[in-house]
Amino acid sequence: MFIFVSRNLTENGESNMAVMEVSLPSGFTADIDSLPSLEVSQNVQKVETSHGLTKIILYFNNISKIEYCPTVSAFRTHKVAKQKPVPVVIYDYYDSCK
Repeated sequence: MFIFVSRNLTENGESNMAVMEVSLPSGFTADIDSLPSLEVSQNVQKVETSHGLTKIILYFNNISKIEYCPTVSAFRTHKVAKQKPVPVVIYDYYDSCK
């Protein structure tokens, strides 16, 4: 499975350091071999996983008006009926209210 996530800044200028948390649907885990390719992407400072490879966390130097759409690869590890939507959360590293 591939997940395409898009982000850009709606305000003028650039943001501070930002974090994008990509949760994977139930029954899927991140393809750990594909994660290093995210680190060479635009403004990505660091990539981590948590919750048993079911959440991918990307740290950005900043977010600008330029749209960036990372592609996250995942494997199906279990069949799950009636899957629900999962969140993608983006927030300012220094002020999580933004």
